[in-house]
Amino acid sequence: MLSKTNNLILTNKPIEEIDFANGLKVVEKIPEIPYSQRLKDFRSQFNKTSGNKYTLKLITIESDKVKWYAHRFGLDPSYIAVKRGSKTDIYYGIFDSITDATEKITNLHPKIYESNPPVKRIGAIR
Repeated sequence: MLSKTNNLILTNKPIEEIDFANGLKVVEKIPEIPYSQRLKDFRSQFNKTSGNKYTLKLITIESDKVKWYAHRFGLDPSYIAVKRGSKTDIYYGIFDSITDATEKITNLHPKIYESNPPVKRIGAIR
């Protein structure tokens, strides 16, 4: 329903977001996938991936501090926690080569970057 009031056009339609940088195209909103679901999806992908790919071993910490660590260092849901007794190893990402993995280190939190996490073959940690 449209109505005209004092030279203003009013409508019941929701406001659309417009991307002016890309030729006034309407921007499609991508539905937000909850963090926990994205983390679960990554774990599944990690477990199915080839053992010849690579990952970064970020740290070995106490098992009850994994969520704190992920939050503290702003990890996106591309990590997996592997429990080993009372400790947990945190691995980050799936990479095709050692070079790809080492390049990603520069994009992680500065404290993680400074710790120079080692690159591991995924097949060796399963």
